[in-house]
Amino acid sequence: MQRPGYGQSPPLHHPVPQHVSTVPQLRSPPPPTSSQPQSQNYGSPYQQQQPQQQGAASGSMFGQYGQFMNDPAAQVAAHFSQNAFKQGQEYVEQNLNRYVNVGALKHYFNVTNSYVISKLFLVLFPWRHKPWSRKQAVGPNGQEGWYLPPRDDINSPDMYIPVMSLVTYILLSTLIAGLRGQFQPELLGYTATISLAVVGVEILGLRLGCYLLSISNTSQLLDLVAYSGYKFVGVIVTVSVAEIINGGKGTGGWIGWGVFLYTFLANSLFLSPFIINWIPVFQFFMFSVLNTPPYILWLEYLEQSFPAHHIAPTEEALKSAAKGDEKELDEEAREGKLVEPKLSIRNTILKTVLDQTFGAGVSTLLFCTFTAAMQQSMPAASTSLAGSLSLLASGKAFDYSLIDGAAVVAKTRAEYWGIMKAGWQFWPFVSLGSFAFVKTTEMRTLVGSLAGVAWGVYMSMMAAQ
Repeated sequence: MQRPGYGQSPPLHHPVPQHVSTVPQLRSPPPPTSSQPQSQNYGSPYQQQQPQQQGAASGSMFGQYGQFMNDPAAQVAAHFSQNAFKQGQEYVEQNLNRYVNVGALKHYFNVTNSYVISKLFLVLFPWRHKPWSRKQAVGPNGQEGWYLPPRDDINSPDMYIPVMSLVTYILLSTLIAGLRGQFQPELLGYTATISLAVVGVEILGLRLGCYLLSISNTSQLLDLVAYSGYKFVGVIVTVSVAEIINGGKGTGGWIGWGVFLYTFLANSLFLSPFIINWIPVFQFFMFSVLNTPPYILWLEYLEQSFPAHHIAPTEEALKSAAKGDEKELDEEAREGKLVEPKLSIRNTILKTVLDQTFGAGVSTLLFCTFTAAMQQSMPAASTSLAGSLSLLASGKAFDYSLIDGAAVVAKTRAEYWGIMKAGWQFWPFVSLGSFAFVKTTEMRTLVGSLAGVAWGVYMSMMAAQ
């Protein structure tokens, strides 16, 4: 049974867009062509479009979008961006090179995996390592030139291990705090700030010491930064081992202190191998024993002649006297607030000038004469502490018949003004601070002795050359 017709249906047409679209038509890429002929039983919708698509793709792998870089405006923009990036890079390098030598800094990060493992082992176990001298490359003329990078010399300082150990220490500290339930986001910044501040103060102190001792080098600052960061390796080991053995109860106890003592000694040997001539150290010790009593008498004379403090009424007493209040003055007298000692700037400056001219001149003269005579009477030297002690105990360390008075005078004249000028870069500050802030002669002697330990050893080393 056929259905009755209701008339002929209108033909179906696809809608034709009335406005031109500027969005490009996206087409799927053509399938890969095969060397075998395709079957004729099935038609492919790509067969008619393949020549056209291949022609479009021949210009760019991005099809119609590949023509973007051929646009003049795009080329101008690309050229402008390249010039801007290049100028910005040159500006950063020029301004950064004022403070940090970028070329020299790359030398400290030239490391390998084997170097990092070997250097970490050396930092923790430096006891039997030899030699400690750095290797140098051979220049074109056959002479030694620049130092080899860390990847080629295990004794060369690097910055990869210090930077990584600093970051590891910061993360380890926050991890331990998190395991204890005390983690806060601010702890990361606080730990990083404290760590960088410690490194900064240490580097400033080392730089000051190098300046006072007239030690200079082209890569001195970068070397100090590198060496100052190796201590975090020992800190990480100490914290990790102590926390694991103590069950997360902290780094205290015998185990924590034992690990700390070991890593401290290992880091000390790593940073300053014990290659010391102990005979000049003993000479300085002998000079200190002989020079300390006259030095104390000199300080007492300066203090008696130019007292550092004088008695003056307090501000409260002056106010009460201005008001004419007798009761308040009596109460301040009972409480000991009527007078107070005040620093005499005039006397402090006079003592400092006398100490750094007459006192320093006599002390330096005695030091140069004593060390020159002792060097002639003690010609033997030893780089080990045990060897030096055995030599001194044998009674054969001194031979006073070898002392030549003319040679002692000549050496004293040659070294005197150099030592005086070097001392004026350091001792005026020690003397001024001691006279201004230390009240007793005994404490001033102690401060001067502590400051003179490193200085005297350095002077003995210089005199031994």
